[in-house]
Amino acid sequence: MHLCCPTPSRAQLGDPQTVQYRATIHNVKYVYATVQPVAHLKPTNILDANSLDCFGNAIKKPGDTMGAGQG
Repeated sequence: MHLCCPTPSRAQLGDPQTVQYRATIHNVKYVYATVQPVAHLKPTNILDANSLDCFGNAIKKPGDTMGAGQG
């Protein structure tokens, strides 16, 4: 048995909305487990997000090295 759902039209989905999420050293979780989602997106939503480096966000500009965060 094959079930198929109709694809909603652009008019049914509405205008795309931008959902923003800003990761900081204080709200990022480094876990191997499940955590609550930080946002919920609909099919036409656009996610505007940043990323952090694995050195506690020590790399800020071109030329910074992996040792930039080590004092």
